[in-house]
Amino acid sequence: MRGLRLVSIVLGAIAGVAPLAMACGARTGLELRPQPDASLPDSGIDAGVDSGLDAGDAADVLEEPDTFFPVDAIAPFDASIGRDSGLACADGGFPTAYLLDNSGTLYTFDPATLQTTRIGTPRCGQFAVHPWTLSVSREGNAYIVYTDAWLTFKVDLTTLACTQTPFLPGDLGIRASYSIAVSRTVGSEKLYVYGEASDGGVPVLASTDLTTFSLTEVGAVNPVPPSGSFPVDMQADLFGHLFGLGENGLLIELQAATAEAIGQDPTGLSSPQDWAIMTYEDNVYMFWTSQAPGAPNQFFRYDLASRTAVLLGTMDVAVLGASAVPCSRLP
Repeated sequence: MRGLRLVSIVLGAIAGVAPLAMACGARTGLELRPQPDASLPDSGIDAGVDSGLDAGDAADVLEEPDTFFPVDAIAPFDASIGRDSGLACADGGFPTAYLLDNSGTLYTFDPATLQTTRIGTPRCGQFAVHPWTLSVSREGNAYIVYTDAWLTFKVDLTTLACTQTPFLPGDLGIRASYSIAVSRTVGSEKLYVYGEASDGGVPVLASTDLTTFSLTEVGAVNPVPPSGSFPVDMQADLFGHLFGLGENGLLIELQAATAEAIGQDPTGLSSPQDWAIMTYEDNVYMFWTSQAPGAPNQFFRYDLASRTAVLLGTMDVAVLGASAVPCSRLP
């Protein structure tokens, strides 16, 4: 995902209509950006770029947002509670994590080593050129949002076959810059959508099954997050926690059943060009590239107990979307 605030766009785009004109700015994903150099390796830490922090350092915590947001800090949780065989990955091993870069290429990713392995670039047609974010499911699909007409596509992670989902921007009044997250529920998975409503800009949370893609509104996010908290990148972990990370670096936890904002943490990060959040088992990770010329692509683990973002290293890949299969190793 990318980092300057979008000009608001009210959408009713459908496939077969000419692509929308693209607004200036980024976490816009809307500006045309140079393609990555094909000579870059597919994996590894970029040790030649100075991040300003050494791996293991924690980012300074930002001051509280200047707009009053009466929400407590995100509560740490015990990941051992409720862990059972129903959460286990299919092969009993680690979850597979996936990254989407700013050219629309998919990679697998190992958080322990920062190694990325290129899968390829889905070819989803004229309305799917400029990527925005993704979320993956246990069924082996990635759901990718592209900014060209703000459509969501289902991509088979084995074949990269691409199908447009029935969800259209404008459903439930949700407009551009929305985020998505696949969340495990009892016996099934749901896709959550977080976006500002065209009738007033209040963030709305909605959900759908992964078959019909017919949105049902969960509710307006309450209390309303402060200015700079939208757009967000959003992911859900396998325990039902739903996290959104805004361009102001504010991490918000949402109650998936009610759309209530139940936790907030300033992460110490701000003003990104590209950013993404990823949940992996019981960890929260953040990918962050600032707007400074030559800024590195940084990778952080966010510690909910100490409320600090710990730099783990820098990467060759500028990440717009990151998602891990919602499963876990057996206890």
